[in-house]
Amino acid sequence: MDGKNIAIWFCIFLPLLLTLAENRRRRTQIIQKRARIGRKERREEMNELIQHCLGKRCLIHVGGGWESNVTGVVESIEGNWLSVRIDKTVEVVNLDYISRIRELPEKKK
Repeated sequence: MDGKNIAIWFCIFLPLLLTLAENRRRRTQIIQKRARIGRKERREEMNELIQHCLGKRCLIHVGGGWESNVTGVVESIEGNWLSVRIDKTVEVVNLDYISRIRELPEKKK
């Protein structure tokens, strides 16, 4: 390649790369702003919804880069933490990572 071709490549692709980088930065700022603003409101709303599940056996979907399920009796909710009794142990789950809660039917004897 000669110098003229390199200059053409820079003229074409450098603005494109700069635009992509700016869009990514802007998108990241928007996501961070939404997370800061709505976190408290979402937590209060989640606490109210979980109040209906207290004392019931539930399947809780937890995710945050990884996926996991917790099945047990919802015991209490304190601040941003949910206590779930699984047999004889208690597991504590952060509400920020809960994506779904489903009440399981009682087993018939």
